Amino acid sequence: MTETVSFTQTPPGPPPAISGPMALVPAFDAIELLPDIAADKMRMLRQRALDAHSLIPEFESLRDAVAARTNAQARLCATAGPSRTRRLEFGRR
Repeated sequence: MTETVSFTQTPPGPPPAISGPMALVPAFDAIELLPDIAADKMRMLRQRALDAHSLIPEFESLRDAVAARTNAQARLCATAGPSRTRRLEFGRR
């Protein structure tokens, strides 16, 4: 037996526009579907993730610290004599 598969061709022209913004956040929280014990574990896990992420410094503060260190190192190398420059480069000995 052979089956015939047919596809309908879309009409020519631009693709249909998306009406409205896409919902990237679900309309409900998954915790609502879980049993009480599992929901409590999920809440604790979410809180732990939030606490862990709050300990990580923001990118801008890290970038500023690295830039300050680099500038200070360059000033030290510029003021030190040629014999001391080798020891001052980024803590190398």
